[in-house]
Amino acid sequence: MRRNAAFIILLLLVFATMHTSAAAKSHTVVNELKIKQKLVQLLSGDFDKEKLRTVFDDLRLKLDYSLFPAKGGKPLNYFSPQFGLLTKDSLEHGARYFTENKEDFDCVRQEYGVPPEVILGIFRIETNFGRSTGKRPVITTLYTLYVLSPRPKKRKFALVELRSFLKLSEKNNWDPFDTSGSWSGAIGIPQFIPSSWFLYAIDGNGDGKINLFENSDAIWSTGNYLKRCGWGRNRTNQRRAVYSYNHERMYVKAVLAYAEAVKKHLETNKSPQ
Repeated sequence: MRRNAAFIILLLLVFATMHTSAAAKSHTVVNELKIKQKLVQLLSGDFDKEKLRTVFDDLRLKLDYSLFPAKGGKPLNYFSPQFGLLTKDSLEHGARYFTENKEDFDCVRQEYGVPPEVILGIFRIETNFGRSTGKRPVITTLYTLYVLSPRPKKRKFALVELRSFLKLSEKNNWDPFDTSGSWSGAIGIPQFIPSSWFLYAIDGNGDGKINLFENSDAIWSTGNYLKRCGWGRNRTNQRRAVYSYNHERMYVKAVLAYAEAVKKHLETNKSPQ
């Protein structure tokens, strides 16, 4: 008798847990639907509502929970052996990239006063000269940051960038689900967030369009970015310009360390005239 009673209690607990789990799941779905409706309203001043609904109703738009790993993760160490920033292979790769795009680098130096080695440092750290531009759909990333981020400042950032990305997609006739980027929604070789694309990206090769996955446009746009953020002869201004690119002091140190190292590498291995 006692066994039967215990079994019945166990069954009741299992059913209760299942009901609670189903209710929680349903609640999450409803909340996400409400959030999508809210986003349509927030963005409707810049876009056609029906087009927005088409985007937010697309089954490809899913929350990317991998953007929020467990606490305790360490920030990227640019000087670690794994990253290999100042290795011979890394410097040789940078030197090759400079040689292959020397005309653009020379023109950018003349136009903006930004030396090639600094842009090389940024490209090396951001995407390893275009080898790793990110595989996350930008719209999914920004949508996830807006929905799941616990910080109001981060949600505000996500909304601004989501608006800019949708404008960018509309302007370039992109399918918004086909463009991939980083965990923060940054795009292309120099990893510009969508709002920076509008502010600083330029047509470097004169083909009438801006494509930050192309070397020429990426080089010119990065030079323009640094110049407009205060790049000059003063070392303090140079550091501030790079800091504006990524608000992390270790990032600035890493960019300038690579810049100095690759400059020496280029000078040491310069072919005799």
